[in-house]
Amino acid sequence: MAGVIQISKPHARPVGARNITSCAGQCPTGYYSSDGFKPCQPCPQGSYQPDPGRTLCFPCGGGLSTKREGASSFHDCEAKVQCSPGHYYNTTVHWCIRCPLGTYQTEFQQNYCISTPGNITTKFDGATSVSQCKNRECGGEMGEFTGYIESPNYPGNYPANVECTWNINPPPKRKILIVVPEIFLPSEDECGDVLVMRKN
Repeated sequence: MAGVIQISKPHARPVGARNITSCAGQCPTGYYSSDGFKPCQPCPQGSYQPDPGRTLCFPCGGGLSTKREGASSFHDCEAKVQCSPGHYYNTTVHWCIRCPLGTYQTEFQQNYCISTPGNITTKFDGATSVSQCKNRECGGEMGEFTGYIESPNYPGNYPANVECTWNINPPPKRKILIVVPEIFLPSEDECGDVLVMRKN
């Protein structure tokens, strides 16, 4: 004997969104509304909104403004004062200040400086390009069977006033062979750049 059994769920609940970010119609960054959902309005000039689904925008403050409506980052806030590259507009004292060591700024009319990447810094304050960032760390201990020594930022220029010292400690009864495939110490260089190799 065979038969078909039909089971129905007359009040089954529909599957809904698991979180707010999966809802369609959320206001994107740079926009806002009374409940965070469409229809949305762009953030007015002089304000920004970095997050989606928000009900207000943040004012730039400090005499800063934005080029257009709908700004999504504080970095879109610009100074009315024409600060030159290598400087930023300080919203507390209301004037242009040189970017400190370890930072740079490539553009006019900015209110922040960009930190140098990784473990490097700048040779001076007021840097205008990432190319002025220099690694000042060099030297160390070497004791393996092979190793490499190069100046900071090789093949680029190394920073001024840096002294690098490497100590090579080979295993017992081993000799050291040093191969110098490339070195640039111009004879007309009056800065005193030298390479010294000595045995302790």
